[in-house]
Amino acid sequence: MSAVASFLLLAAATTDPQPLRGDLTSDLVYTSSTTAVWLFAETAGKSLFAPDACRWCNPPGFDESARDLRWSKPVAAELAGAGTAFVLAPAAAFGLTWLAAGHDDRTREQWTNALWVLEGVSSAMVLTNLAKWSFGRERPAVHFRATDWENFSEKERNLSFFSGHSSLAFSLAVSSGTVASLRGYRWAPLVWAVGLPVAAFTAYSRIAADAHYLSDVVVGSVMGALVGGGIPLLFHGRADGPEKATRVVPYADGRVFGLAGNFD
Repeated sequence: MSAVASFLLLAAATTDPQPLRGDLTSDLVYTSSTTAVWLFAETAGKSLFAPDACRWCNPPGFDESARDLRWSKPVAAELAGAGTAFVLAPAAAFGLTWLAAGHDDRTREQWTNALWVLEGVSSAMVLTNLAKWSFGRERPAVHFRATDWENFSEKERNLSFFSGHSSLAFSLAVSSGTVASLRGYRWAPLVWAVGLPVAAFTAYSRIAADAHYLSDVVVGSVMGALVGGGIPLLFHGRADGPEKATRVVPYADGRVFGLAGNFD
């Protein structure tokens, strides 16, 4: 709950609508390129680059202990997580930023917002797949020969670190929330309030499905959030000069630690 509160406080630190940086041609080229690489990585790239044997095989004790969170029927957790990652999270990210723009009578920004959200998400997923291929971590169900472990194809068995579902869901939530906050939409807190719990459940479901260790989903969640939010912040701050750049600073009030600042 403290993480959600932190992001909501950050989202509330918006200003009046301001022109933001962005070049449509550059954004289209960048986003189409990263999306193409992402799709390649999830299809042909997996068969070419996924390790056949684990490079990181044995889990540390805390990861093994966290397997107590797995469900007795991992297939149910797998289906639930797939539903939130591939249906609810994209619907919330793209749908709520679309509605937020319309609510403020700024419909001309809707398609650009979608492009900027995808920009952050595709960047996060390219990095996620590179990490999976590089670390070659064996999935917990495979390592312990748990229930339904054979449901993972041979090319999927050593792609545990870090969690792609977690990275996807958090990049969607934070990218859309950041774009809405940069725009100064009145419904920006709603984008955060819906997206983050969906992302958090998605991350948990990967442990429940015995598809990932705790460290896989924590790192995947953090990386998805950092890249998903960082790309819009980096590319699309205020358009009127560096002296007006986005400023984000840490804060603490005794109960919550997080980030706050001006999206101006």
